[in-house]
Amino acid sequence: MRARLTLYFNDAPARQVYLDPNRAYVLGRGSDSDIVIPSAEASRNHARMTWEGSCWHIADLQSKNGVAVDGAAIETAALETDGWLSLGELLVKFELRTEAQADADASRHRRRFQTSVELRRSLSPSAGVESLLKKLLSSTLQLTGLRRGFAMLARADGDMEIIATAGVEGDEAAAFRGSVGAVNHALQSGKNVVSMDVQQFIPLADRPSILAGHIAALVCLPMTLLDRTIGMIYADSQDVAKVLTDLDLEILDGLIGHASTALAVAQLDKEIIDINSILRHGEIDVDKLERWQGSLAGYRHPVDAHGGRDDGDNLRWSTIAEAS
Repeated sequence: MRARLTLYFNDAPARQVYLDPNRAYVLGRGSDSDIVIPSAEASRNHARMTWEGSCWHIADLQSKNGVAVDGAAIETAALETDGWLSLGELLVKFELRTEAQADADASRHRRRFQTSVELRRSLSPSAGVESLLKKLLSSTLQLTGLRRGFAMLARADGDMEIIATAGVEGDEAAAFRGSVGAVNHALQSGKNVVSMDVQQFIPLADRPSILAGHIAALVCLPMTLLDRTIGMIYADSQDVAKVLTDLDLEILDGLIGHASTALAVAQLDKEIIDINSILRHGEIDVDKLERWQGSLAGYRHPVDAHGGRDDGDNLRWSTIAEAS
C-alpha cells in the first residue's frame, strides 16, 4: 500500500510526498537523502522508511534529535495506521493511501492546476487595475483559506498604497493592520513569506502586530516585474483554516506572475489615456502633467526596502514607509 507524508514547516508551505512500497526512503538533511528535510534539527541521514511484510516501518538512523511516533520515542516502529511522526522538531503526518486514493489525489491536483489556468485568464488588463487586484486577492484567499487580505501597489515615491481589500470592514480598509514585519521582510528579500503557524516562526512570532492582531497564519507575496517590486499581496487569519502546500504556492506564484504583467499593461493603457487628456488641443496641460508624473505606477520605479515600525494599532502604509 502506498503512503503519503505531509511535512509541516514553520516558515514554508507544507510539502506532500507519496511513498511507493517497492522502494525504501531515507529522510534527512543531506542532499543525497530521498526526502530532503531542510532543517538544522534534522540529521544528515535521520530516518529510513520501508514497506516490510504488510505495513510500513520507520527506523531511526542514530539521529541527533530522534524519531517519535504519535509522541513516543522509537528506534524502530511499524506504521499500521495513520498517525504523526516527529523527526526532531519537524512534524510529519503519515497517511496510508490505496492506489485509488492516490489516483484521486493526483486527479484533484490536475483539476486545481486547470482551475489556476482559468483564474489566470480572468486576470485581464482590460478589467482595470482595481478590478484586477480584487480578483487576485479573492483568488489568494480562496487558495490559502485565509480570512483577510490587502492588495498594495508601489507609488512613484516608493510608498505602498492599499488598492483593494477583502475580509476588512469600515475604517480598517484604509489602514494596514497586518504584519508589517512580514511585508518588510518580503520587500527586503524579494521572496515570499509564508507561515501557517506564525507563533513558531521566530522572525515574526514576537512582533507587536502579530501579537495585537492575534495572527496565526499569513502569506506575503511580492509582485515583481523586471526585478522590481511593483506591489504586494498580503493575507492573514486568526486561525489556520487549511494546510498550505507547495502545490498551492506554485499555483499562487503563477497567478502573481501573470497578474504582475497584466497590471503593467493595464497601467500603460491608463497612461495613454492620461497623455491624451494632458495634450489638450495640441497644448500641454502642465498641472495635469505634474499630477500624472506623481501617480506613475511602481513598475516605473524601484521600491526601497523600508525598515518600517509597527508599534501602533492603526498605521497607514504611508506612515510605515516614512519610518527610518
